[in-house]
Amino acid sequence: MESSRSECGAPGGDGGAGGSGGGGEGEGGEGGLVRVDDGCAEGGEISVHYDPMIAKLITHGRDREHARQLMIAALDRYVIHGSALRHNLNFLRTIMGNDTFIAGKITTGFIPDQFPDGYRGHQLSASERIDLIAAAAALEHAAAGQANSGSGTAAAAAPYSVRIEGVGEGEGDDHSLAVMDEDCDGLPVGPGSELRVASTDDAGEGWSRTLRLVQSGLGPSGILEAEMLGDASDATPATLVVQV
Repeated sequence: MESSRSECGAPGGDGGAGGSGGGGEGEGGEGGLVRVDDGCAEGGEISVHYDPMIAKLITHGRDREHARQLMIAALDRYVIHGSALRHNLNFLRTIMGNDTFIAGKITTGFIPDQFPDGYRGHQLSASERIDLIAAAAALEHAAAGQANSGSGTAAAAAPYSVRIEGVGEGEGDDHSLAVMDEDCDGLPVGPGSELRVASTDDAGEGWSRTLRLVQSGLGPSGILEAEMLGDASDATPATLVVQV
């Protein structure tokens, strides 16, 4: 069976300071490999006189689709520190989910063909938007549980009500939600916790999501990672990764 490799470059601009250097690699799961190559060190300068690509993210899988899935997972977890740095992570992530790219129909005109009006940010599907709303509610619930734990108050087993503001097509698109800890053990929410998030809006169709947390988003990584539990017949739950 042929193996496949996928590469994405992460450029910086405007002479911003570089991040930590050294690169590295690690297992990507199911025999895959994830590697980061870079040539920058803290305090270095990315001059306008040189190629602005400061790092290269590489995945190696058993085939092209495996390498693509590894790249998606790696991009979702790729954190760049420093507000002065501009980057293309969102653009690369959008390309990984592009139908033409997935089909392997790549030409030198791929970008102007697929983005004739330029790139205007990742366009969420209705399902992706609900996933993000559920993740925001889970994060709010986890933060509240952590605060209660610090004050000596046990986490409530009853549904936790939360209102998420401004997540949707435009400003003022707010959502009323209920979060239920499926474990009902009164302990703070953390890795392994199963949370059911349900819409309680008066208008619109109701929906719910059940998440099993891998990372709560409250740790030093600033990443919320959860398995999205669906039908019991699903052998491998989809994974949601959100940088907080």
